[in-house]
Amino acid sequence: MVAQPHTIIFSRDGKRVYVGCDSPESIAVIDTASNTVIDRYLVGTVQYDFALSPDDKFLYVTAVLNAKNTLYILEAAKGKTVKTIDSTQDQTHIFFKPDGTEFFRCLNGYGISLTNTATELPRSLATLKNPASGTFTNDGKLLYVCITTPGSSVAVIETATLKVLRNITIAPNASYCALSPDNSRLYVVHYSDTPYPG
Repeated sequence: MVAQPHTIIFSRDGKRVYVGCDSPESIAVIDTASNTVIDRYLVGTVQYDFALSPDDKFLYVTAVLNAKNTLYILEAAKGKTVKTIDSTQDQTHIFFKPDGTEFFRCLNGYGISLTNTATELPRSLATLKNPASGTFTNDGKLLYVCITTPGSSVAVIETATLKVLRNITIAPNASYCALSPDNSRLYVVHYSDTPYPG
């Protein structure tokens, strides 16, 4: 049904699932009631990641087209591209603050960016080299970012100021992190053969 999937997101009402596919390079839209693919959105030639806006109206897709890094903003209901924003850096992981006022992007090798959803004005923190992913606290006041190299760690960032409050040293090659629903625990996925207590 869906070949070579890499990203999956549910709509808030649970009626749709959006699945990023490498073959063909697209976003498959699945109706959860019938468990069938009802549409495919073609985006760029290489797709990295995508996020659904908190109101379920738009998909934000980081992709490459004709060797140009581009952020696509699509209507979630129909897949129509409403806007594209070019970037000089590779954009990998993307997701929204819980209140939807900003969205986060990893700029591969060049730090992170928080962009105002309404004005599209970015705030950047270039000192974080090689960010892999991140997650917000429920109130949106803190951002945890996995750093792959040099020295694997999780940076804890105050979102209002983009100030790094502390760095948590973890096992090598951190790739993804997530907070528990009550924000009391942080879970980190990393590529390592050595168990690491955390």
